Amino acid sequence: MRHKELRHRLSRRTSHRKATLRHLVRGLILNKSIRTTRSKAKAASRLIDRLIALGKKGDLASRRLAYSVLCDRGLVKTLFDEVAPLFKNRNSGFTRILLINSRHGDNAQMAILEFVERPKPPVKKRKEKREQQKEIEAKKEPTVEKETKEAEKLPPKTKEVPKETPKPQKGRLKKAFTDGLRKFFRRRGEKG
Repeated sequence: MRHKELRHRLSRRTSHRKATLRHLVRGLILNKSIRTTRSKAKAASRLIDRLIALGKKGDLASRRLAYSVLCDRGLVKTLFDEVAPLFKNRNSGFTRILLINSRHGDNAQMAILEFVERPKPPVKKRKEKREQQKEIEAKKEPTVEKETKEAEKLPPKTKEVPKETPKPQKGRLKKAFTDGLRKFFRRRGEKG
């Protein structure tokens, strides 16, 4: 009997279900928001909440448990260093599920699964990037005065005419090809 057994089976066998949930969670950590069906979003939401709770602990055992689900050290580092600190004042409910229109092909209810808190990009880095881009553009684009001075210093360019290579005659190639074919078929005829 099925007494109080809450598990989203997703009409898959165990290994396929685990792989599906693993990929959904990985996508959510990377992109901070994913679009999937409602039932998959509910199942992935439970898993990502457990992973964030591990991330809030931050010890080595928690990292190993998270690695057993994510199978990627970079994602574990992102989870523990960027995602989990956003929820230090929150005990649960780290994700939200927003329902959207149904899918056209099979009319499945679609949903957006996303984090409740989103990391804010640092303002200083943006300003530094803009300044770096301006410096790079200034170096790339020389002024008109510099170009004219450089052009005056250089001697005038002379055009080199490429030497014409003699073209092979069409008759010779055709004759050589047909002679080769004749020899080939003669040899085959003699052997057979």
